[in-house]
Amino acid sequence: MLIATALVMACFSGERLEAALEKAGSNRSELQTVLTHYAETGETQKHAAACFLIENMAGHNYTELVFFDSDDEPVEFDSLSFENYDEASEAMNKIEKARGEVHYGRGKIVEDTQFISSAYLIENIDLAFQSWHTNPWSKDLSFKDFCEYVLPYRGSNEPVESWRGELMEQFAGLEAEMNDPTDAKEAGRLLEQRANAIIGFDPIFYLHPTDQGFAEMKQRKMGRCEDITNMQIYARRAGGVAVASDYTPYWAKSGNNHAWSVVIGADGKGYSPIGGVAAKVYRKTFSEQLDSLGAKLKEGEKVPRWLKGKYYKDVTKSYVTTSDVQIEVPKSDERFAYLSVFNSGHWKAIQWGEIKNNTVLFDAMGRDVLYLPSFYVGETIQQAISPFILYKDGSMRSIATSGDTVRVSTSESTDSQVTYEGMTDESVAVPLKVGKQYELKEWVDGSWKQLKIATGTDQPMEFDSLSSNGLYWLIEVEGDREERPFTIEKGEILRW
Repeated sequence: MLIATALVMACFSGERLEAALEKAGSNRSELQTVLTHYAETGETQKHAAACFLIENMAGHNYTELVFFDSDDEPVEFDSLSFENYDEASEAMNKIEKARGEVHYGRGKIVEDTQFISSAYLIENIDLAFQSWHTNPWSKDLSFKDFCEYVLPYRGSNEPVESWRGELMEQFAGLEAEMNDPTDAKEAGRLLEQRANAIIGFDPIFYLHPTDQGFAEMKQRKMGRCEDITNMQIYARRAGGVAVASDYTPYWAKSGNNHAWSVVIGADGKGYSPIGGVAAKVYRKTFSEQLDSLGAKLKEGEKVPRWLKGKYYKDVTKSYVTTSDVQIEVPKSDERFAYLSVFNSGHWKAIQWGEIKNNTVLFDAMGRDVLYLPSFYVGETIQQAISPFILYKDGSMRSIATSGDTVRVSTSESTDSQVTYEGMTDESVAVPLKVGKQYELKEWVDGSWKQLKIATGTDQPMEFDSLSSNGLYWLIEVEGDREERPFTIEKGEILRW
């Protein structure tokens, strides 16, 4: 009993653990029951694992995301009431035309510390240890990596539900199917296949932003990449395979974002091929990262939503060639500056840096990307200095508004083609739909300025006085704003 008491007291002595227990409020006794249980059984590793989960639990929750219009008024919208993504997207476009841009916001929030029962947590810990100790591919996994990548009961912000025992039973006998039962990557690959048989991808869930729980995923059998990733994480953790969720909040040369699961090797690292251009790749962690932006914030300080968390770390160097970027920014009262990428018609902050003597260092930025140095003011992204391009070779070029004049015209075809012709007589054609109205914009002084409105026809049309040092954006007026901004270099169009 003295040993049990000592274990409990040692665990309780941590400031972060005590903060989590305080946050639990009336649910504190449930969490303390878990700690006392393992202290009394003398299972020291399980007791340490319980401490790990509870002390890092304070930042985890189930979050219901809902829609708000440009005036921050709630928008009633259920994407799953439509037959397919195109219908749902069209309905959302109509709402935005009437009420301005629609964005996600937090609705219902259920904090883990205030909800999780002792029975749930003990079951999760016991089953996780069972998988770790009984599967041959788990034998080289350290306790530290076990806690971070096998033990956690959630993948993102989905509802907390029991899944580990059911999947352990469903995937029993995996060893017999393997070429090398000691290979965690092979086990992870097979378990991923099992997970993918449970849930597939449907883009309509991009407009259903709340992460699905285990029961909902099994019922609907479809989801977005975040849901699929969570199911893959469940399957692999049930099998004792160390797994994490890596993600890019915003693609650098296309719209939207992406998340995927990755098996963690014995060296604590992981990698999985990606199909887009990433400026940054982050890894979700269950443990709080004390060097994160969220850990540095003062009370009431506002920062972009994707960056203000404490439970992620930068793994960009595992995926792409990077450069450290240092820039000077104007004097301001801002503590932080950001690099933003252009995604789905808007600049989105992808990395942060602390301003020191009007200078900011941004670590490990992906190359072949257009960036906008930014401030976050009034909960909006504002230009700090002109955008720049970080090329594949690591060189940089700032965007200006002077240089050679080029001509933009269309060639004759069923769908007219826009051709950008530089002074070198080089040209690049891009499709322009006949009968559709288009708007050509230029980035000037921190915003998009309209240059011209034109309608696609089978007759040539010209946009004059474009600069080889400018940044432009040609969009269909009634379209989805997914067209990419472009520069003109040596008479060629480069899309960013």
